[in-house]
Amino acid sequence: MDIYTSFKQLHQQEGDSAFQIELVDRQSSTSIVAPHGGNIEPGTTELCQLIAGNRFNYYCFNALKPQHSPDLHITSHRFDEPQCLALASRSQTIITVHGFKSEQPMIYLGGLDKRLKQIIFEALLTADFPVADDHHKYQGINPNNICNRSQTGKGVQLEISRHFRGCQQQRQLIAKAVHSVLSRYPKGVT
Repeated sequence: MDIYTSFKQLHQQEGDSAFQIELVDRQSSTSIVAPHGGNIEPGTTELCQLIAGNRFNYYCFNALKPQHSPDLHITSHRFDEPQCLALASRSQTIITVHGFKSEQPMIYLGGLDKRLKQIIFEALLTADFPVADDHHKYQGINPNNICNRSQTGKGVQLEISRHFRGCQQQRQLIAKAVHSVLSRYPKGVT
């Protein structure tokens, strides 16, 4: 259960020193977002940056508190930090990067962009990652979920186990697979 239901509430209680916002706007129509970066879901910031590379926009909400950083978690369908919402509203495609606590190697895909989700699913499967895009609890189908706040009203949510987020080599391989798909999407993707 989240402590805060909005960014405004979090900011009023925690102040500026509890978090850092990292935003790089490359004027791309695609944005990669880590709404629970830093010490909330470790490894998501790095993975977000890797997927974005030097081509796509990225946004990371990084918790800086050395203890109790998970207190800064705002559920994705309530995540309303103004800079992130502004970037999302300018984006045709949004990919969000999240983490879950399991040590078991797994990636779950969610979001309302069924076509892009299927293409990413196939790319991750081809790269030998265990991945599921259905029948799991990380569906990301709420229209207010930050992954679905694009101009098209849909996006993709990546939920990545601690096992993969904690390994730099695994993060690079995941990022390579996703970045490759996004570099072709929507042009040239059937």
